[in-house]
Amino acid sequence: MKKRIFVVLTAALMSSIIILCLSSTLIYYNFYKIQSENGIKALANLFVNTGFSPDNLSGDLIKNIPYEVRITLIDSEGNVDFDTRKNLKFENHLDREEVKEAFASGTGEATRKSDTLGKDAYYYAIKYKGYVVRFSREINNISSVFVSIVPYVVVVVFALIVMSTVIASKLSESLIKPVNTLVESLNVLKRNEKSVDVPEIEYDELRPIARTIKDLSYELWGYIASLKEEKETISLITENMVEGMILLDNYLNILSVNKSAINILNHEFVLDKTKNILQLTRNSEIISAIETVKSNKSPSASVTITTSNQKHYKVFVNHAKSNNFVCGIIVLIVDVTESIKVEEIRRDFAANVSHELKTPLTTIKGFGEMLSAGIITDRSDISRYGSTICREAERLILLINDIIRLSEIEEAGSIKEKTPVDLLECVEEAKNVLQKIAAEKGVSIEIDGESAVVSGNKSYLNELVLNLADNAIKYNNVDGHVWISVKNFDSKALLVVKDDGIGISKEHQERIFERFYRVDKSRSKQTGGTGLGLSIVKHIVNFHNGTISLKSEEGMGTEITVSLPK
Repeated sequence: MKKRIFVVLTAALMSSIIILCLSSTLIYYNFYKIQSENGIKALANLFVNTGFSPDNLSGDLIKNIPYEVRITLIDSEGNVDFDTRKNLKFENHLDREEVKEAFASGTGEATRKSDTLGKDAYYYAIKYKGYVVRFSREINNISSVFVSIVPYVVVVVFALIVMSTVIASKLSESLIKPVNTLVESLNVLKRNEKSVDVPEIEYDELRPIARTIKDLSYELWGYIASLKEEKETISLITENMVEGMILLDNYLNILSVNKSAINILNHEFVLDKTKNILQLTRNSEIISAIETVKSNKSPSASVTITTSNQKHYKVFVNHAKSNNFVCGIIVLIVDVTESIKVEEIRRDFAANVSHELKTPLTTIKGFGEMLSAGIITDRSDISRYGSTICREAERLILLINDIIRLSEIEEAGSIKEKTPVDLLECVEEAKNVLQKIAAEKGVSIEIDGESAVVSGNKSYLNELVLNLADNAIKYNNVDGHVWISVKNFDSKALLVVKDDGIGISKEHQERIFERFYRVDKSRSKQTGGTGLGLSIVKHIVNFHNGTISLKSEEGMGTEITVSLPK
């Protein structure tokens, strides 16, 4: 732009200089011509008024004229009677324009190229005593005049060119400077993404533009800041989502993918350029669902997949629409492992409950039918079978109570009120309750430790200690021992229940806290266990946000440690 302005200004100045030179030359030439003509006229009138005579042509007056004057005397026939240039051959001058005018009106004038002299000349003729006296002077034509002043014109033009170049350069620079300032302000805005302080512009015509740029910069900066904040918020949300999320365009190229989706499908994937969904996953079920949505066979689709680490995910695929136009596809991946496991546990629980309830009910029903049918008539048999029915009914009641208790703990959540509870007191209460049972079996109970207060539900914690201590007694040997200790460790309370009983083999230890799981079913039946005791214990520990661990060796006893936050 600066170059163009410079060229335009230079061209304008050069054109002005040329026009000035030409007009000056024309003015000078016209002035020169008028002066020459007036000089000849004045000389002619002077000669006529003083009395013309060919003899006085050699006088001092004619000699003192600073230029050469030619005087011709022409008679009425057009013949030249006298001419100051005597050595020339003269033609008849009656047809000459100035001569005809002079004979007709008294004076006449003309400018033409002289046939005699071969140069431009000015002629002035005046009628005098029947003759025409003609005065003439050579006049330079305009080209001659121009050539004569060329050296001066060259010097002036050169000086003007230098001056115009400097002026054009300075002027173009001053014109372009505010524009460059505005451009630089926009560049700063582009680079820094912030509002800029546009300097004051000296030209009134550009000030509205400067103000507009400044206002737009503030608006644009605010808009960019808002978009950036919104983008960061969305990115923060998507990156911290447990669910995997993938955004695809209509060509199945990945527009966005969060960490969860990458960790689920392909932890080595990096979105550093445009990549297709096939570069993230080649799972046939996911690809099929995406293709179904892409082909508009359905606006949405869902599939359940299982990964190599035995996790289950539900994949939802939906259209992404804007103004009723499908602009892409959204893929949402949800971890449903826990829900599937819960469903499996519910099914197993229902099956186990049915089985556990069926056994005592079958026994009760069978002996009841035999009694009602009169098959059993002997008093001792009636007593024995009646005892069996009562025992099975009691077992059934215990089982139902444990199921109800387990459901209650599962559904309690944060509903149950928590109060400060001393674990050592719970242990002492449990010892008092179980002391008789332990003595009957010849098992001793020893308590060791210190007061450890936790925030919890006292009823649940009493049940926890009772179940652990009861199991330690039931699955112990005659003359065995049970050690219960309570101690504080950092911000936790530790409860340790240890025995030197039959122990648990390695293959059973992982499943010992499952519902209805029994290591020795025959012994459980003898001891009256329902298979829900340790499951209840684990749920109580979870309710208190604690942890439980097991160490056991077959034939050497078992040690269970419960850690509860204070």
